[in-house]
Amino acid sequence: TIDISSIPLEGQLRADFPKLNGLMQQLTGEGKNTMQGALKADVDFKGDTGSSFTAQGEILLKDFSLGEQGKRTIEDLDIQLRPEFNLSGGAERLALSAILLLDKTPLVINGQFRDLQKRPVGKLTLSSQQGIDLEELGPKFPVMHQAINVKGKLDLTGDLIVPAQGTPLFSLDANSPRMNITLAKKQKGETQEAPPEKKKPVKKQAQKRSTLDARGSFRVKEGTFEGSAFKDLICMGEMQGGEIKITRFSFGAFDGTLVGSGNINIAEETAAYNIKAKVSDVDANAIFSNLVSWKNMMKGTFNGDVMLGGEGLSLDSIRQNLTGSGTVHVKEGELTWVNLIGRIVQTLGGKGVEKEKTTFEDLTGNFTVKNGMITLPNLLISHEDMDLKLWGDIGLDMKLKMDGEA
Repeated sequence: TIDISSIPLEGQLRADFPKLNGLMQQLTGEGKNTMQGALKADVDFKGDTGSSFTAQGEILLKDFSLGEQGKRTIEDLDIQLRPEFNLSGGAERLALSAILLLDKTPLVINGQFRDLQKRPVGKLTLSSQQGIDLEELGPKFPVMHQAINVKGKLDLTGDLIVPAQGTPLFSLDANSPRMNITLAKKQKGETQEAPPEKKKPVKKQAQKRSTLDARGSFRVKEGTFEGSAFKDLICMGEMQGGEIKITRFSFGAFDGTLVGSGNINIAEETAAYNIKAKVSDVDANAIFSNLVSWKNMMKGTFNGDVMLGGEGLSLDSIRQNLTGSGTVHVKEGELTWVNLIGRIVQTLGGKGVEKEKTTFEDLTGNFTVKNGMITLPNLLISHEDMDLKLWGDIGLDMKLKMDGEA
């Protein structure tokens, strides 16, 4: 007598595809495929379809590459998965565990799900117990690595919750004791890419809602950004309906603090971003030297509010595409490149200019940024002897054109 609802099974699966792009062409029917590598699988399974069914084995993706030559998002990455799962209750419940190796970096995966034949409900957890070496793994992601270089170890913990009602939620928390970050710089002799041709506007279609929401946090105890030290970096973000937002970021740097929010889309080639931040008690010389190359041009304690946007993660892209506005207040400072007070006295027939510097009690004003130029419509410098009102433009390349009155 054969019970159709309970069939004993035992078997093995062996697969070997030395050229993954050929397999993908057959599966998708496309003449060209940008996915390359070699795929091997070795899985054993046994059980009874009416009670319990188990499987375990190894799946190896060797030298995996994604994208066209010179523009690859992934290159020569080894991915190894060692899964083990158990189906029970007539294929109604699933318990799984796995080790996922990204090159030499192991990730541990565990999960429990139920109601598989109706609407699955359950939770999947992910963790990196040995930490991820970003310097070692970074070159495997060329597009990102060419824009930003990161050194340090990162610990990851995350989970995927699939509820009975509502949208599944993926949460990921990343922590690092120390991280050093540098942005890409254009090499000498490297030609500037031509700006993309403007396309005719296309009528936007209604955006489809994402089938997965996500949220995460990123914390670094200390580190450097472009050689400048920072500490207690916290960044929290979320994705809902396909929109990625940085809900809050804060860190200590340049002897002060920066707090703000924003959004960035690193999935797009342009990496567009928008940032809103509040700067408190920052060393003016340190922040201007790093962000706009105004080395030793201004000293003092900087406070302000800024709203900035742009495209691209390299310093060249930031300086070329940066747009925004804000307010600035520098107290007890010094302009090290000009003696405004001395030049005014000289113009009125007084003695000649001494040391080229202008000390001040307060410097306040608004500004806008566009096309590599900072426009200052109402800059006020307060000195013990006089007040100076200035207006005009300062380029991020240090070209200057301003007028004023004393």
